[in-house]
Amino acid sequence: MSEILELIDDFRLNQQIQERKPAYIDVCTYRLKRWYDFILNEFRIEEVEDVQPLHMKKYVQHCQQL
Repeated sequence: MSEILELIDDFRLNQQIQERKPAYIDVCTYRLKRWYDFILNEFRIEEVEDVQPLHMKKYVQHCQQL
């Protein structure tokens, strides 16, 4: 199983390889880590395979309420 944080790190590296602008990479990584914090705190999920569509819907609702 893949841990979410490992995939976020892989994403960052992949974006650097593709020569994306550092600011873009930082914004994307920030948003992914905010999502990860929510998933971890609300549902205790660390593995990407455990994330369900309901979890994503809850995150969208959470963001809309902010």
